[in-house]
Amino acid sequence: MDRTTTRQCFDICYVPRYFGADMQYGALVVYCDSLINDKELIFLKDVLQDLVFQEAGFDAANIDLKSLISFVENHGVSSGNVTIIDQLPIAVQNILLGQVVIFFDQWNKALGFNALTLETRQISEPTNEPVVRGPQEATVESLRINLGLLRNRLRSANFKIKKFFASGEIKTEIAIGYLDGSVNPKTLTEFKKRFDKAIQEEILEVAYIKELIEDSTYSPFPQYRHTERTDTAVAALLDGKIIVITCGSPSIMICPGLFIEFFQSSEDYYIRSLYSSLIRLLRVTAFIWLLPYRVYISLSQLFTLSSFPLCCC
Repeated sequence: MDRTTTRQCFDICYVPRYFGADMQYGALVVYCDSLINDKELIFLKDVLQDLVFQEAGFDAANIDLKSLISFVENHGVSSGNVTIIDQLPIAVQNILLGQVVIFFDQWNKALGFNALTLETRQISEPTNEPVVRGPQEATVESLRINLGLLRNRLRSANFKIKKFFASGEIKTEIAIGYLDGSVNPKTLTEFKKRFDKAIQEEILEVAYIKELIEDSTYSPFPQYRHTERTDTAVAALLDGKIIVITCGSPSIMICPGLFIEFFQSSEDYYIRSLYSSLIRLLRVTAFIWLLPYRVYISLSQLFTLSSFPLCCC
């Protein structure tokens, strides 16, 4: 591996390893120290042991590079989450995603082992959407954990999840999900068209995607919903919505968002329909009744702030 690619990256570690009867074959183990807590790095040893144990009559002292490459390409490795990498840019990207990548002399491929052990926030109660009834779990910054929470609630093969990586320097991991058979095909096609253009930009958080795919930038009304509750996201999927999750963000974006949906609460699904309908009607009535007052207050504040520099003069 050309080390100029990761020059001045102090947390990228290179560990040489040797094997064979006279230790004449070399391998290079590369990993990101800030993403991996397990420093034992016994993956190469696991590969060599697989070769000895699975190939009957094979002597550990007679391991050569040709036999090792043939075994890996034809039989694979018993250790979980192993990938064969055939391009250097992919190898570099996998290292930065928390993989341990092993390069072998005289082999134009590499082995990648998932070893990410980054500390993440534990699942806790929702802070922005607390309820009395219903589940008390909120999403976290880990994409894998959030997808697991959603999959645990919606155990259907029709729940489709697709993963992407944003372009640019950040390479944010993004996942979209929808319920096949419930989502409108035209809505899904239009969303994918806009989403494919959006991920060509630098995406740091799910709100970045919202700004890139919304219909009207200057609309005062939100066009997408955000939630930290998995039950709210699953209810939206059942209604034919599309969800977007990014790595590093605890918020799930639900699209498209209808105006009337912002008067709903996740707790409405845990009480009788008559009571929940009455509560929603009260919310709409209160909004309409207080709307002129809120507009008046907003305009008053606007003119007050605009005249402030003149008063200072």
